[in-house]
Amino acid sequence: MANKLLVPIDLNQEEVLDPVFKAVTELAAAHDAEVDLLTVVPNLDAGIFPYVSQDLLQQTLDAANKRIREIGETRLGDSGLTWRAEALIGPIARTIVDTAEDKGSDLIVMASHDPGVLDILLGSVADQVLRRAHCSVLIVRQRPQR
Repeated sequence: MANKLLVPIDLNQEEVLDPVFKAVTELAAAHDAEVDLLTVVPNLDAGIFPYVSQDLLQQTLDAANKRIREIGETRLGDSGLTWRAEALIGPIARTIVDTAEDKGSDLIVMASHDPGVLDILLGSVADQVLRRAHCSVLIVRQRPQR
């Protein structure tokens, strides 16, 4: 039984939110589960990106926190479910896995999209989370446009 759901959201892939939130609301309602929404701002290593200021990184984190809360309010605000939303900075897949472990999540519910060239070479975030997570992972595929 899943009592705590972690839902990582890529703010650059909002077109996949409908099927993800359909699954999340059904699962959470059926199991009286709490929902944690998460978005991860990739950390930019100062050695690789020396010109990215801490102010810019903080502004990006603040904007991500605002957007993830807006999504939560829009998608879950009237659902009667208990939910929280936060943005964190870090390596995306590792931050998702670590957050799931820290929060005691029973299930990670996340979207996947058609792989691009880099996904094929490096592996997608969903693939990395699936391989490393200590809890079950539900990957919600987007239906192809017809």
